[in-house]
Amino acid sequence: MSDSATLADGQWQWSGWLTAKGRLVAFFALYRQAADDWLLWLPAGGADALRGQMQRFVFRSKLTLQVREDLQVVGRLAPGDAAINRPIMNPDDDAAAVARLALDPQREAIILPGGDAAVDPQILARWYLADLAAGIAYIGAGEPASEQFVPQWLSLERLQAFSVKKGCYPGQEIVSRMHFLGQSKRAAFRLHGPGKPPPALAKVLSAEDRALGEIVWASADGDGWQALAVLNAEQADQVASVQDGDASTTAAVLA
Repeated sequence: MSDSATLADGQWQWSGWLTAKGRLVAFFALYRQAADDWLLWLPAGGADALRGQMQRFVFRSKLTLQVREDLQVVGRLAPGDAAINRPIMNPDDDAAAVARLALDPQREAIILPGGDAAVDPQILARWYLADLAAGIAYIGAGEPASEQFVPQWLSLERLQAFSVKKGCYPGQEIVSRMHFLGQSKRAAFRLHGPGKPPPALAKVLSAEDRALGEIVWASADGDGWQALAVLNAEQADQVASVQDGDASTTAAVLA
């Protein structure tokens, strides 16, 4: 859904794959190694399922889609900050990095050769909270939140993750119509609350139990949680709780 033609070798952008109805199947970073060699990094996983969906569009093209089991992604937090200046997955050596993606001034994702690596849970939690603050959509093919939200509902224009000017792609008509006619009444917000993080698609309610939206994804934050949620933008100030089945917890909108 992004304009890959604007990328030079060694550049990347946020992007995604949509259904014909404009719903986001998977969100990923698209990295151009060379004109005929691209990498897709899916923060929420689901690479096998996405490959299967994209394969249907290959037709006669001389194109090979494969899941790269030989690569891993390492997140590195704020250089110079002694408290968190260490990689999330602690690779032995990142000199052989295949790609470096500067996510923001404080973080980069490094694609390296190798398989499993040790994970520091505390540092990983910091990473998730930074992704939530940035509005990064953890949506993977085959996961509950897949095929539920159009890009504008997720406020992905802030990440320049989709294009309304490039050539045709699945879902483009819906995305372009919503953009040019200004029809989207929903947007992404960051919520917080006590207890365990709610699951994807848990309902966000007002004090009168009126439905305001759904959770996209959530992560622990100390004794509580933070979440990315798609809400009715005009009623976001009425958020009171999140409900999953019979379980309910209080919630509020963060800046």
